[in-house]
Amino acid sequence: MPIFETDNQREIEPVKVGLVGVAQASFSDDKYTIYEDSKKGLEALSCQWNFDLLPQEELLIEKSDAVSATKKMNETEVDLLIVQNSSFASGDLIPLLAEIDGDLLLWGLPETEKGGPLPLNSFCGTNMYMNVLRESGQSLPPGSWLYGMPDSDHFQDALEMAIKTTRTIKNLEGSRIGLIIDPAPGFHGLEFNASRLKDIFGVEVVRFNDYSEFMQMADSFSEENVKPVMNSFKSEAAQETCSGETLRKSARMYMAMKEIAAKYELNAFAPRCWPELQDEYGVWPCSANSQMTEEGLMSACEGDVLGAISMMALYYMEEKPPMIMDLSDVDFSDGTVQFWHCGNAPSSFAYQGKYEETDHFNHPGMGCVRDMIIKPQKATAIRLSGDGPEGFVLEGEFLKPEKASFDGSRGWFGNFSVNGKEVDLPDLLETIMGHGLEHHYTFVPGHVRPALRRLFDQLGVEKLDPRESLLQD
Repeated sequence: MPIFETDNQREIEPVKVGLVGVAQASFSDDKYTIYEDSKKGLEALSCQWNFDLLPQEELLIEKSDAVSATKKMNETEVDLLIVQNSSFASGDLIPLLAEIDGDLLLWGLPETEKGGPLPLNSFCGTNMYMNVLRESGQSLPPGSWLYGMPDSDHFQDALEMAIKTTRTIKNLEGSRIGLIIDPAPGFHGLEFNASRLKDIFGVEVVRFNDYSEFMQMADSFSEENVKPVMNSFKSEAAQETCSGETLRKSARMYMAMKEIAAKYELNAFAPRCWPELQDEYGVWPCSANSQMTEEGLMSACEGDVLGAISMMALYYMEEKPPMIMDLSDVDFSDGTVQFWHCGNAPSSFAYQGKYEETDHFNHPGMGCVRDMIIKPQKATAIRLSGDGPEGFVLEGEFLKPEKASFDGSRGWFGNFSVNGKEVDLPDLLETIMGHGLEHHYTFVPGHVRPALRRLFDQLGVEKLDPRESLLQD
């Protein structure tokens, strides 16, 4: 629940999933029963996973049926069409259904009998449909087929992955990022090409030339409205030690950024955190960034627009707040690295749920940041690189919360794999340095590489492979 409500707050838009069953009259009448059971199973999953199901009532047998169904699905703006081979069916149907404006999933079924006459030949039909699409020049991303009934683990894993990636692309399209000024001074790797980002991800960058509108908005709130936000900042922290008026200013800046996000219909911010905000308003934005991200309004650090896109993508995919970190220390003795940032991590990452509202590590007397250790958990990090067409995927675990670490938001990370391949610490470092990656990495809880692989394929983002350290020879 946001601690400060504004009008026009954008929510994650659910996916519209269409369902059609294709069949051939000569196969068993089991096809009718299995299609009805499938609809019921998907309806149950739609409530669990929050997608809108739009099923075709009757099975499609003739080409005219497919033409009519495709027209209907496009009129209802379906994002993802599932084509179930309720039995083997004519190869003439799938090119017509493939004219859907959204994504496509093909669904094969287990046979209803284990011997005797073949009842459905469903999976063979799905196999043939994949071939027909390939031969017609239509390439589907990995994971574009389903097998089993809706209550089976394999079916649910594959469908959930497809829904996640479709939801991510749908919500990225038309998203707006508020870039405040530019990337931080000297951070040349965070520069970007706005038109290229729009082509790849469908996002728009809205530039603010300075903080003047934000400061005017921040100062416009009455003390009566600011005090409850300050109290929430205090009460949700285990301890509050911000100097002077910086807690009040942090609360005001958080409120201002939310109001301006609503005014300009922004989904994310990429604020230039320093030096202007300290010189002109006497505050750091870290706690405000943390709170906004926790509430679903992504806020990247130091003008990192590609970092903001990464945050949105992971948030839309997993529906969990992400965080941006630097790689700040290396420990060869236990094969771990320390990921760290000033104090911007969402509170949901905090070990034992505890963090301190305090001053910036490098600017005593000025807050506010959220000082926390990241709780032990599996996590995935990504870095969109080279203006977006390259993607780095790192999986591992946050470990050892008791180990000494730097002030800010931080955690020791180990048990690495890059793009699905296990790597040790020297290989991880060679991969990062050898590819010349930008220095920000966006984390989300859990291991989500399969969905990211599908997403990158759909977006045309090349996955960066691990490299071997020369010191291993």
